[in-house]
Amino acid sequence: KLSLFLSDDNCSSFSRSDIATDNYFIAPRIYTCADGSFRLFASVSQGDSFYIYSAESKDGKKWSALKLFQPCSQMRNPFVPFQINAFGGDLVVFQAYYSSSVTGRLSYQLFSTFTADGGNSWTNPVLLTDQASLPESDIHNFAAYQNQRPDIIRFNGKVFLVWERTETVTSELWMAEITSSGLVPRTSRKITERGNASRAQFFLHNNNLFLTWFDTRNGNEAVYLAEKAGEDWEELA
Repeated sequence: KLSLFLSDDNCSSFSRSDIATDNYFIAPRIYTCADGSFRLFASVSQGDSFYIYSAESKDGKKWSALKLFQPCSQMRNPFVPFQINAFGGDLVVFQAYYSSSVTGRLSYQLFSTFTADGGNSWTNPVLLTDQASLPESDIHNFAAYQNQRPDIIRFNGKVFLVWERTETVTSELWMAEITSSGLVPRTSRKITERGNASRAQFFLHNNNLFLTWFDTRNGNEAVYLAEKAGEDWEELA
């Protein structure tokens, strides 16, 4: 079973809800939906692939059964879903394998799907990290890169995506603007230049957008902080 805990008194006490299941789920995540309800995502390993399951609740106490998340049910190894309320509905970004006839190999790419009716119907997954996510000067095919570990946030009426992009061994952080229809072309920007960067996370403070991440530019892994300044990022620590 998968257990969920709800507090109505600022975490002084919690009530428990259980979702019965025969599978062993990992990485559960709960999000508030645009209509005020809740959506739970969890991953399960079946055979040689991961799958994303979801459950819904109107009040956080009574939950539906976990079921296969339909937008990525036909995709290989979908993983790490993130949801945000935007554009009058719920936008979900996740990573999954992409098979390229150009490179002849599998690569992790980022996809999005959107619902405007509380999850009754979802758009077909949209590839976010396609060729339009690279600068025009990049001669590589987009499938030559691994794209993983996204985070998304809404700021000043726009939705921003940050993720790790890897060509060989070293990962760099990239950011772009996205909508319910996909990535806004040519908004992608590389944020880090040195070291192996990973585990980026957005947060808001005093109506400003900040980003934290780890990287190894000085030989050891350390935490860095930057603030969005116009179209650029200013490192603060």
